Amino acid sequence: MRVLGRRAKMGRRQLARPMKNNLRYAFGLVVLVVTMGIFWWLVKPAREALNQSAAVQPPAKLNANPPPAAAPKLPPVAPPVVPPASVAAPGQGSAAAIPKSETADPRLALGTALPDFIRLVDAGDYIAATEAYLQLPPEISAQQFVAALQQNPDFPQTVRMMLNTMRAAQEVTPTYNDAGDRATYTLSPAVDGKTSIRWKKVEDKWMLDAIEN
Repeated sequence: MRVLGRRAKMGRRQLARPMKNNLRYAFGLVVLVVTMGIFWWLVKPAREALNQSAAVQPPAKLNANPPPAAAPKLPPVAPPVVPPASVAAPGQGSAAAIPKSETADPRLALGTALPDFIRLVDAGDYIAATEAYLQLPPEISAQQFVAALQQNPDFPQTVRMMLNTMRAAQEVTPTYNDAGDRATYTLSPAVDGKTSIRWKKVEDKWMLDAIEN
């Protein structure tokens, strides 16, 4: 009985050994599969990143000496249109609208001083006419003189009278004194009650001296 018991026990041990070996193999296989799965899970994103970076092409090489850019074409510019010169009516406009004398300084000759004085007064540039052709006291400026005249309600009539007498003087030959520095235009008949206009030379420049009744 003891012998049979030992043999039965040895038989059970012999049967258990293959089963243990099979379990060890199966466990090792499971561990291998799990390990490979984890390795693939870790490696897959890295492989995808490498594939994407390989798909991106390197940037093109820049040309160190690029060809010069063509200049933009501009539309043709039309020449400016110059308006025709307008002639101001008597008593209107500015002195610049009325042609000046060709003499560098019109006051150097009586034949150009008289037309230039008419031009300035006719254009309404009374201050320039006063500065150029009237000899005022040093304490009175041309601006003050003209402002005082313009306060007189008869100022427009005075300007009209002056222009009429000066234009009439252009049709008259002046007479000079012996020194040649005084000239008188005698108006006959009288113009607006004025009978003569006197001019005088101051430092080689002709200036208005007086308008007489």
